[in-house]
Amino acid sequence: MNIEQIDLLSIKLVLRGLTQEDKRKQGWDLYKQLYLLQAGKNIGIHTLHDGEKVIFHGTTFDHAFYKSSNYTLYPKRKDVLDDERVERVRWIGHLIKGEIPSSSCWEVVSASGRPGTPNRVYVAQRESYLVWLEPRSNTDEVRWKFMSAFPAFPKYIKNKVLVGQCIWKYV
Repeated sequence: MNIEQIDLLSIKLVLRGLTQEDKRKQGWDLYKQLYLLQAGKNIGIHTLHDGEKVIFHGTTFDHAFYKSSNYTLYPKRKDVLDDERVERVRWIGHLIKGEIPSSSCWEVVSASGRPGTPNRVYVAQRESYLVWLEPRSNTDEVRWKFMSAFPAFPKYIKNKVLVGQCIWKYV
């Protein structure tokens, strides 16, 4: 299935020495170039490892690449650009296509308790990196929407997938 292995560290963005504004611009420009393919629209549709489709929205950039400046007090606030997320913007596509060694895809219950279809989480185990997808409310041919992607501690990942079901592993 996988023709060549991707070296994730070699495709990280280099943000050293840039202002926050320049980091955001570089991250946004690359996100738009890689994931928002439809001309004249702020969306893009991509194929997952199993042939299913996922939609990326321009409006999701801030949610996916920002974090809380004070997670303890305001865990849901997204007010600071997260350099580590932006540096890894290229990783998302490779992970969801199933091109990353030691990666897997899990179906996990929604953290918000939303009933119905579970979320999907792609895990790059060695890099401790996650990509989160949520089901779309309408069940047309594009079943998933990109929500976020970030590095995480191994314990966090273990807790998220512990109650989930692995539906695919890189072989």
